[in-house]
Amino acid sequence: MKMREFKSTSLADQVFDRLENDIIQGVYAKGEILTELKLVEKMGVSRTPIREALRRLEQERLIVDSGKGSVVLGITEEDLLDIMNIRQRIEGLAAYYATINMTEEGRKELTHIVDLQEFYFNKDDPDRLRQVDDQFHDAICILSGR
Repeated sequence: MKMREFKSTSLADQVFDRLENDIIQGVYAKGEILTELKLVEKMGVSRTPIREALRRLEQERLIVDSGKGSVVLGITEEDLLDIMNIRQRIEGLAAYYATINMTEEGRKELTHIVDLQEFYFNKDDPDRLRQVDDQFHDAICILSGR
């Protein structure tokens, strides 16, 4: 397996990812109003990346501009079902191709990630467990060669 290239992400991308995740996780409730000023203070970044992230969230239909700020639309139960159905199909194919293309190095990497998952599960550390779970899914995708 080749070493992945390290990619830096823009501040606007980081803000978008954080806000998108927070909306999906329910940190910001449906109907809550997000203002640039509130987000600048909370996230400690300038208005420019906040503004760009809010624009992208509006394109994703997670928020809508109200004139007084951005109203959180959130995601519906139907959205969650659609997301899960899509992920099941894509990740199932990725796992299939990963097993076909598996190398010894790839097997060792997955074993290490699974060991980390067990470690953080036993430590009751959901934040680190979530990060390692993301690594697992990324590794499967990379190992699939697709």
